[in-house]
Amino acid sequence: NVRFEKTGNDLLALLKEHLEMRKHKPKFNKKSNKPRYSHGIFKGSDDNGYLTYHIASTRKNGDYLTSFSNGKAARSFMEKMQEEYQLCGILSGLEKASDGPCSRYETGHCHGACINKEPVEQYNERAIEIYNQHNFKIDRRILVDRGREHTERSVILIEDGIVKGYGFVDLQIQFTDPKILKNIITEIPEDRNTRHIVQSYLRQRKVYRVIDL
Repeated sequence: NVRFEKTGNDLLALLKEHLEMRKHKPKFNKKSNKPRYSHGIFKGSDDNGYLTYHIASTRKNGDYLTSFSNGKAARSFMEKMQEEYQLCGILSGLEKASDGPCSRYETGHCHGACINKEPVEQYNERAIEIYNQHNFKIDRRILVDRGREHTERSVILIEDGIVKGYGFVDLQIQFTDPKILKNIITEIPEDRNTRHIVQSYLRQRKVYRVIDL
């Protein structure tokens, strides 16, 4: 028998697919038991106080900002952020540290943070935007998107960096109330892949609304 369940949107469909595969452990599909990512973007700072980012394996370090299926995807993302926020090639982890400026300074795309020319505060004001946009370790966040019917919305609850569960709510209900949230959310087991699924989706697509509580 073939069964299906309406989810209302692609993000919930991806989550439900993963959860069902984890639950039933299909014989010919083993990916549910394996991590869907191998690399992450990590934030730090140098001796001068400039914010830095670098790409590394997530195998032994789970304190990453956001994760990727491979190093190439992580680099592609960081290159995009580098262009968007006019970051230094060295401080963004895409070039090796040296005594001189990065290659982007030579072409006018870096303002000189790599040689202490750009003020720390000015550079960090741009660099921190990447962290603010992709930080997952917030106290409580709700992702709101299309529901199964036009009279409802879907909600995904995130707490302390963990995808706690999902649910559906009528448009007339004030679902940001913690007591109401508790009643409508179907809890899901903590899983290293659910965060990756949500973050990967949000890097490429938008949901109807994001609410930080």
